[in-house]
Amino acid sequence: LRLPDTELYMGNAPTAMRFMTTAVNLIEEPGTLVMTGDRQTKQFAPITDLVETLKASNCSIDYLEKTGALPLRVQTTGNGWKGGPLSLTASVSSQFVSSIMMSAPYAKNEVTLKLSSKPIVSKHYIDITLEVMKLFGVNVIRNSDDTFTIPQKSYVNPSVVRVEGDAAAAAYHLAAAAVTGGTVTVENIGTASLQADSRFCSLLAKMGCDVKQTETTTTITGPLPPVQKAAAAQAAAAVKVDGDDDAAGGGSGGGSSRRESAGGTPELSAIAQPIDMGGMAESF
Repeated sequence: LRLPDTELYMGNAPTAMRFMTTAVNLIEEPGTLVMTGDRQTKQFAPITDLVETLKASNCSIDYLEKTGALPLRVQTTGNGWKGGPLSLTASVSSQFVSSIMMSAPYAKNEVTLKLSSKPIVSKHYIDITLEVMKLFGVNVIRNSDDTFTIPQKSYVNPSVVRVEGDAAAAAYHLAAAAVTGGTVTVENIGTASLQADSRFCSLLAKMGCDVKQTETTTTITGPLPPVQKAAAAQAAAAVKVDGDDDAAGGGSGGGSSRRESAGGTPELSAIAQPIDMGGMAESF
């Protein structure tokens, strides 16, 4: 790695910014590097815990404006990143953990990373990081639930890499099938997905959708749109579903059906089932 000729502008990319915060310390060339981003990234992407961990391993990092936010000034000594035993607070973002792990194979000393806080947020993203590193030839040793040893080793590019789609974004398209009674197929998200959000289809199955999956595809066929007169029954059935259900049926039933649907809410409330009227009460 070499020092860039200009500042590193990360734009509105807080994930990439956090990953680069560790990676730039691998540069074996003495000098100064400034990393910044747009107003949103500066204001809403905290990095304090990651920076403090890096500084504890002899990285020279300073905040140029607000403490805990971009822009950063990184002084490189030409000797790379020391590495070694590290302690990291992981209660704010799992991206801090991924940042350390992904650069650790190139540290001067083997990195043992201890996550010093509870709870560890978004642990499934840490699992994804481990799986991707394994795909590129680096097997991280999981000493315990909160301690990892990352070997010193160069990454090796596999011949083929399948990049999963964004399961959280795909959920909206799958939900469209559920509410319209249509069919939607999403590719690059299936049973082999590493993302926790890929399990959204199991919630749709509980709500009556037909779910078909391969390792790399998910197809949802929704039930017929609910009959407006039966919206109260739909609300009662939703009590058995883990999660929230909207019994509005598309909101096209008119005032009469809205009033009849609302008529069932006192009975559901009587059995301690929370009901969100969505503002309908004021229209009666």
